[in-house]
Amino acid sequence: MRRALRASEPDIRGLVKVPDYFARMVKQAGLPHIRLHDARPTFATLLLEQGVAAKVAQTILGHGSIAMTLDTYRHVSSELEKQAAKRLEAAFTGRVL
Repeated sequence: MRRALRASEPDIRGLVKVPDYFARMVKQAGLPHIRLHDARPTFATLLLEQGVAAKVAQTILGHGSIAMTLDTYRHVSSELEKQAAKRLEAAFTGRVL
């Protein structure tokens, strides 16, 4: 038996929870499972991994400064630095990556 709602409580029965809705949309799109909470950082990481300039990523993400973007996604920056070093080495040695 359900308890009666108080006048100050909204009646949310039957409403769809946003994370549940998001999970259904991800599944319908055939994408790998990801929590709604992880969508933004995943998006940002993918932007940077695809070579989008950090300044562009900052603008898209709405960060107030480039430092915020670079500090938050430092782990991506270090991986990109390794990739850049490999490309530079290949350029100097004539090897193809």
